[in-house]
Amino acid sequence: MNLKARCMPRTLREFVSFFRSQSLQRDELLGKITDIYSRVWPCKFDDKDLQTFLGLLYCSVRFYRPSIVVQTGTFVGTSTIAISLAMRANRKGALFTIDPEPREYFGVANPVSIARQAVSSGRLDAHVQFVRGYSTVPGDRQRMQLPHAPWWRLTNLPTGALWNMFVVDGDHTYVGCSADLCYGGLRVKREGRGLVIVHDYIGIPDVRRAVREWRRTAVPLQSLVVPSPCGIALIQV
Repeated sequence: MNLKARCMPRTLREFVSFFRSQSLQRDELLGKITDIYSRVWPCKFDDKDLQTFLGLLYCSVRFYRPSIVVQTGTFVGTSTIAISLAMRANRKGALFTIDPEPREYFGVANPVSIARQAVSSGRLDAHVQFVRGYSTVPGDRQRMQLPHAPWWRLTNLPTGALWNMFVVDGDHTYVGCSADLCYGGLRVKREGRGLVIVHDYIGIPDVRRAVREWRRTAVPLQSLVVPSPCGIALIQV
């Protein structure tokens, strides 16, 4: 293979083939995550959508080998753990995960505190930076009581470079998701070297609408939807 071919960005089609080939590794991943949380917080990983999402995040980091990943929405940190485990396997990468850190979310008290404990338990601190605050502005009042926290954290992250990967799984309103994509999308690498991953694309109409409208202005190189109960949109920019 010549130098020019080696420098070409990897395609979504190549990634999907890789993802499908990694069923054993995805099962091993769930075992590792289960072991980490067994020391922190009692939970099960039998939800099919969560299994697919965690496996996809892990495989995408292993495949694309990003230096910088930014994530909106931390909750109890399962996706944070999947991403950082892949970074550890790659021996590179930094994850910035943004969350306003509510006192309660979906019946779980202090969920981001659980995420922090899980990261420490898995000895993944070197790869993860927790960023307290709203990615843009507070908006998802239907899901939680909005805490007092800094705004516009998405636009002032100390990454020092453009992002390779952007995971959108925070504010699930149309306005919130649109703002994440519009402002976060500006910091993602282009020319096929940046990947945007959006959770709940099928399950939440407002998210689907926000993604479709952003795609018309962002003009991505490729996009596809990974089937799962909630759906995961992959957009290569």
